[in-house]
Amino acid sequence: MVVLAPCGGALDPGNSSPLVTWLASDQSSLVNGQVIRAILDQIIWMHGWREAAVASSGNKRWDATKLDSVKTVELFGTGVAPLRFR
Repeated sequence: MVVLAPCGGALDPGNSSPLVTWLASDQSSLVNGQVIRAILDQIIWMHGWREAAVASSGNKRWDATKLDSVKTVELFGTGVAPLRFR
């Protein structure tokens, strides 16, 4: 049974479009040849038929501008976290 979250139904294209936008950007340049699922508020990196890592937006829609290299490090274990200057 699929529970509908505030971000729409499981097949709502608004859930996956931020991920597609991010994957088309330069920020995802270290990610290639991967299977990634976007379901409700989760982005799931797959290893074959099992989930390798999951990131959740906390029942909110993903924002393509916030899917930066921090998510690359969190989900894929590649790249480096961005430097934060004060």
